Amino acid sequence: MAAPPADHGTTDHSKTEDETGGAARPRPLSLRPSRRPLVWAVPLVVLAAVIEVRIFGEFHLFLLSNGLVVGLLLLVAMVLKLARGYTDADGGGIQNRLVGKTRRIAWSEIDEMTVTPTLFGRVVTARGRAVKRTMLAAPREGLLARDPSFDETLRTMRALAAPREMRLTDNVHRSARVTYWAMIAVFAGAGVFLWRPWLDTWWPGVDEATELPRACAVADPATAARLLSSAPGRPAARDHDLTYSASSESDAAALARRAFDRTEFR
Repeated sequence: MAAPPADHGTTDHSKTEDETGGAARPRPLSLRPSRRPLVWAVPLVVLAAVIEVRIFGEFHLFLLSNGLVVGLLLLVAMVLKLARGYTDADGGGIQNRLVGKTRRIAWSEIDEMTVTPTLFGRVVTARGRAVKRTMLAAPREGLLARDPSFDETLRTMRALAAPREMRLTDNVHRSARVTYWAMIAVFAGAGVFLWRPWLDTWWPGVDEATELPRACAVADPATAARLLSSAPGRPAARDHDLTYSASSESDAAALARRAFDRTEFR
């Protein structure tokens, strides 16, 4: 007697025979998005929040500030999808959870599933006449989250929808990928405005002292001889110093004598 097929986790594509002895049908799927992207997504959310606080604290640019707020909210939503999202598929339809809402969609309400490219991977959206465009929590691919069974999972979901014919299409416009690049450009521009590299000393054209001068560097004999009043070649300066000193002393003596005379007469 053959052993039953092993359980392959969240993307089990094995099939079971119909109770009536008919053709084999796929097993229900319980899909979870990979949490490996949280390794870079969570630090990126923290960095985006810091940039947002600095932006509002230093200058007010309406369009840039709004763009940063939208980008930050999208990043937070992505982290919540990775941490809490799931997609279950069986013969009746799909149960999908993204951020906080769980929705049950019957196969009869879905006309097609579209694979949409993102910045580093792919996501799946379901649409139909009675269903607005809905993104599935899984399957999905992204940075640090490659899924070799991505296409096989879609084929299994299509088989679960039988006898309804559900189309599998690709989004050739790549609008989502362009949106991600635009969001990255906005955050990069905000970071440049905060960093202001054109004010740093390494920026070309910025002439600025990079360290304090050492006092001993100017104490060579030639410089000392040029600065001292007794140095050769500067007799006029020496005589001027002596004359100034003598006149200053005589003026002080005259003032003291005058003050003494006034005191004596009183």
